[in-house]
Parts: sequence; structure tokens; C-alpha cells
Amino acid sequence: MKIANVFLLLWIGINLSAQRMSIFINQLGYYPGSNKIAIVKQIQPSTFSVIRLVDSTIVYEGSLSKVYYDSDSGDSVRWADFSSLKTEGEYIIRLSSGESSLPFRISSQVLREVSYASLRSYYYQRCSYELLPQYAGLWSRKAGHPDTSVIYHTSTGRTGTGRSPKGWYDAGDYGKYTVNAGISVANLLQLFELIPSYFSDSTVSIPESGNGINDLLDEVRFELDWLATMQDHDGGVFHKVTTANFSGFIMPDADIAERFFIGKGTAATLDFAAMMAMAGRIYRPFDSAFADSCVAMARRAWQWAVANPNVAFKNPSGINTGEYGDNTFSDEFIWAASELFITTGDPIYSQYLQSKATSLQTYTVPGWPNVAGLGLQSLATVPNTLEASLKDKIKSAIISRCNTLKSEINSGGYRISRTGFFWGCNGAYAQAGVTLIYGFLLTNDSSYLQAAVELSDFLLGKNATGYSFFTYYGSVPVMNPHHRPSYADNIVMPIPGFLSGGPNPGRQDNVPYAYLQPAKSFSDVMESYASNEVAINWNAPATFLLAAIDFYLGDKQKYICNPIVAKPNCPPSITLSYPVFGASIKQTDSVRLQFTLNDPDKNAAFVEIYIDGKYFVTVPANTKTLKLAPMKVGEHVISLYAFDAEGKGHEKSTRFKIVPVVSVNVEKNSKFLNIYPNPAENMVMLTILPPTNGTLRIEIHSLDGKNLLQNEQKVKAKSSVNIPIDLTPLTVGTYVVTAYLQNQQLASAKMIVGK
Repeated sequence: MKIANVFLLLWIGINLSAQRMSIFINQLGYYPGSNKIAIVKQIQPSTFSVIRLVDSTIVYEGSLSKVYYDSDSGDSVRWADFSSLKTEGEYIIRLSSGESSLPFRISSQVLREVSYASLRSYYYQRCSYELLPQYAGLWSRKAGHPDTSVIYHTSTGRTGTGRSPKGWYDAGDYGKYTVNAGISVANLLQLFELIPSYFSDSTVSIPESGNGINDLLDEVRFELDWLATMQDHDGGVFHKVTTANFSGFIMPDADIAERFFIGKGTAATLDFAAMMAMAGRIYRPFDSAFADSCVAMARRAWQWAVANPNVAFKNPSGINTGEYGDNTFSDEFIWAASELFITTGDPIYSQYLQSKATSLQTYTVPGWPNVAGLGLQSLATVPNTLEASLKDKIKSAIISRCNTLKSEINSGGYRISRTGFFWGCNGAYAQAGVTLIYGFLLTNDSSYLQAAVELSDFLLGKNATGYSFFTYYGSVPVMNPHHRPSYADNIVMPIPGFLSGGPNPGRQDNVPYAYLQPAKSFSDVMESYASNEVAINWNAPATFLLAAIDFYLGDKQKYICNPIVAKPNCPPSITLSYPVFGASIKQTDSVRLQFTLNDPDKNAAFVEIYIDGKYFVTVPANTKTLKLAPMKVGEHVISLYAFDAEGKGHEKSTRFKIVPVVSVNVEKNSKFLNIYPNPAENMVMLTILPPTNGTLRIEIHSLDGKNLLQNEQKVKAKSSVNIPIDLTPLTVGTYVVTAYLQNQQLASAKMIVGK
């Protein structure tokens, strides 16, 4: 989103000391008819206003909600509901205490560009394909991985080589995976079946545009053509095409390592059957021969799976790329049978579904390991001859789940479903939004659509991190995704339209995370594959969600999105040199914040500084150092948000400790404490003479105050106590031994450890 300079100058002028990151909004904005609810982290104010940027006019005033506590973020928040404001324009929210939000729009096309960009992310993921400037803009590149001589790994039971070109790179790596293609292709084809006019021919600007076929179908066909190469002669389907190990962060054409067909399994084969069955009915009006071949491949895959119902995939020895392992296949059988039945009407598939009637009455939001819900969605909405009462029960199951999702959104502090936070959770939130779209279609109840809107708000900035999780889109977008082409192309702005994985308290990548709360465990650095990777199965439901919202709430005009070819606005990035991550700083020392801005566009405006999530100060962009007062003992987080004159920003945070300064009795032995031997090596004996009864606690600290060893026991007055301490966990150095009686310091002395 870009706002006219006159608006931006006005906004900056009236908000220079504002706390932009205390008010969380959809950073693109809202449709006139959508819910518009901002999350306010400052709980002191009680009212808010919405101000039109063009003339600083207050156009809406309202009261903030009661305080809600959000356990996943640790935040206490209020809601600012301005849903009744429907006039298109550019605005900010102003709290009664003076803080203001990032700018946003109310527009009948507000999510259109990002929905198109989300679909276009697949074009940028094309394998064996050169991306030309007229379609890829700045992010054009050479073709990589021709995959014309892929080696059959021993795990396939084959020898020699085969062809497997085309398809989409799966995520931030260069592998192609059948299982993850499953839910990705399903989401996109289901979107087409529900809204066939969206992404119509020549609106997405890809090389196939102009051929008379919906551009979404053209893009999915590129994946289906690859998938067709993954079926073995016996009908089973190979699990993936990858190298033995992940490549470095290089461009596709630079990765010349050997590629392998790897494994074969029930999950991949049934996912393949479902995808090809869908393609058989959807592509028939455009290419009947292709449709026939898809149905034939789907039938053969089903037959193989029936004969091999429990073949689980695990990475064979020496293969270390993504596994997508799954040991339960009942859901894949349901999905494949559903799509084959809808496409062919063959009784063999309806009989299978009838035999699983109980399972069909329970709906779970789909994910790549659990795809039964995809079949239920198709059975509920695509014309078919399934027994009517069973179909009604399927619809009721979907609606029941929608009711739960809606209730969770309406009651949670950040107004999201209780999907949770884990690897790829943003894709799961988008998928929950897709479920709500189905609820809307099945009931015509707009409350489901509005709940889906709020999940899109979450993805675009109304969340505890303050990030828009889409590359390029939003005031504070993800800038450093774990995505090899976006890193290796030496362009500051990553490729537009990718959805980052999202907060993940598992933090499996071991990179520094400033915040450890589940909803905030996110790090916008390239190395964070656990929170900041991209993947086709996350963009697919996001594309569905954004496109459906735009279709049902937008103006249905100007459906065209040209590729971005101009130099994009890049927010200033921050290098934070002190405090370094994990530093320990003495309580008596002031913290001298030291940072610099990398500003490729030369238009950095100011930096907002937050301490432990609370606004501290706004400083000019040329500030390089700032002295803070001594801080309390404990762990702290400092966050800096640098904004430029066009309203784009970026964040950098650091986590560090303030440690107590230990007052040390330098006497080797005191009246109450004796250390022997001192210096010591592997063992030391502490002798304590307590003056009163009570609980004795011994602590051994490093000189910077870090508590390393501790011992606690009950003692009697004037009764000498000998406490042996194992020193092997300690390194050579000087330490402080402190004795506490009833939590009051009794004695303290230095101890030297040698080896």
C-alpha cells in the first residue's frame, strides 16, 4: 500500500511521537462492509477516534472494549470497533491518550492486490523455468533444475533415470513434494470450483495469460504436469524429487547437485489420486484429453493404494530433505474417494464413502497430514449423488466447526481462532479462514464471512508481533524470509506475495528470538526456518481466503494485477550493535543503546523504541546512540521500529539480562562461613555455623551475578553444618559463595576454582 505524499507528510507531522506498534490493525485496511476491529495494547485509554488523513477530520468516535487478557502473548488488550465506518479513504486510529496507529485504507479493493500476489507466488516458485522480466519484474531469474535426468533412488525400487520437469519448489528449498502439493493444489482448485470467475484469463499476468483459460488453472496446470511424472508404472506415486541434502542459499540455476526420485507411499499415492480426480472434472471443458488422462491416473493410484494401504514414508539413509511423513491414511482414503466419486460417479467410491459414514460426520480443518476435510468440503459443495441424508450430516459437521471457530474469534484477546502457534501456523489460520468461507457458502450467514475477515486481518498485521506476514504488503512486512531466491538475488525487497510461517515457540532453528511467548515467537531473519520460511501449502489457503473475501466484499471491478516492475519502496533496516543478544549487564550500569539504519531509499524518518513491549521514545532517524536509565534486575527486550517517509517500517529486537551486583565479603573465611580448600579443584567443603534455626540456602554466582549452583536445607542454631559441593560443572575462575538464612544474607566470600 502506498499513500499520497501529502497524506503521509500530514500523518508524520501529527504522529511523530505516537506509538504505532501499540495498536494492531490490518495494515492494508478494510472493506466498507467488513468488520473493522483494531487491537489496542495500551489499556489505560477508554475511547478512540478515527481520523481521515487528507484533512485531519475526526470521522468516527467510539469507546474501547473491556480489557481482555491473551495468554498466548501475555498481553492485556482492548478492542477498538469501528465497523460502522464505511466511507472509503485513508485513516489512522487515535486513542484518547494520544497514541496513533499505522495508516490504513477503507476500500472496496483493499485485499485485491495481495490476493493476486499470493497466487503469483507460485509463478515465482516454478521449477525448470526461466522467469522473464515482463512477468517477474525485478525478480526475473534463469531457469534452474531442468529435472530431465532425475535418478531413481534405491528407495523407489527402480534404477536408472527419468524425467520430472516443471512443478513448484515446495518452500524455501528447491525440493518438490507430492504430499505437500496435495493440499496446495486442492485449495486452489476448490477456490476455482466455488468462484470460477476470479483470477480470470489475463488478470494475473503470467506467460499463459491470454489462452482463454482462467489464470489460476494455468498456474495449477504447471504443477499437475510435474505430478504426472511422479506416478510409477504400477500406479504408485513417488514421494518427492530432491537432492540428497538441502542446497546452500543460492539461485536455482546454481544448484547443480544430483536430483532423485525418492520413495513411494500410500499418502503420496492417495493425494495424487485426489488431485488428478479433481483435475479430471475441472479441466475437461478446456482440454478433454488431459482430463481423461488425469482420471485414468487417479484410478490407477487408487488401485495401488487399496493394494498397499499402509506404506508409510520415511527418509531413507543419506536423504536429509523434507520428510512429510504420515502414518495414518484413513483421511487420504476419504479425500481420494470423495474426489473420484464426484468426478466419475463410480459406485466403488460411493460404497467406500458409505462404509466410512461415521467418519464423514466429523470435520477437522485440513492440513497436509489430515486431508479428510478437503473431501468433505467437495462433497458439501460440488454437485454429486451421495445419499442426501449423509450429505446433510457432512454439511452440519462443517457448520459446527465454523460455529466453534467463530466463537473463538469473538472471545479471544487478539480475535483469532484457537488454532495455536507452531511451525507453519499462519497457513493453519488461513485454512481456518477457508473453513469459515465454506460455512458462509453453506448457510449464507455473513457472520462466518466476517470471522474469516478477522483471520485475514491477523495475517496482515493484527497480531501480537506487529508484522504483516506477507512479503511486500503492509507497513511492517516480513523482509527476510527463509527463501533461497529472495536471499540469493541480492535485491533488498523479497519476492512479493509469500506468506511467512508465523510464530513458533518450538524455535527449532536455534536462532535468537527476542520474544518467547507463543504468539510472539517470531524472528524476521533468513536463518529462521522455524518461523519465517515460506511454503506452497501456506500460500494456497491464504490465496483462497483473500480471493474469497475480495469476491464477496469487493466491488468486482478492475480485476487485473500487473507484475511489479518499478523499484519497490524498501523500509530502513536496523543494525543493533548494543545490547547484543543474550548480554548480561550489571544493575548499576546504564544501558547505552547503539544502532544504525541501512536506508537504501534514503528516506528514513524516525525510530520508535519499545522496552518490554511498552513504548519508550521516538528519535530521529540519524540517532545512533541513546542512554537509558539503569534497569531492573531480570530479562528485558528492547524493540526498535524504523519508519521511512512513506510509512514503511521494519523491526529489530534484542533480549538481554540485567544482573545484580553482588556485594562480596573479601575475607577468605567469615564468622559464619568457611571454604576449604580455597582455591579448590573438583570438590569443596563449605562449613556453616548458623546463628538461628531456619532454612539455609547456598548460592554460587559468577562475578557477573549469574546463579550457577544452589543448595538448600534446614539447619539448627549454632550447630555446624558441612556441605560438600561438586565443582565439576564450573570452569576455572573466581566465584562468589553466598549463604542465606531465612532469605537473609548471612555471609559471602570469594572462591577460586582451578583445574
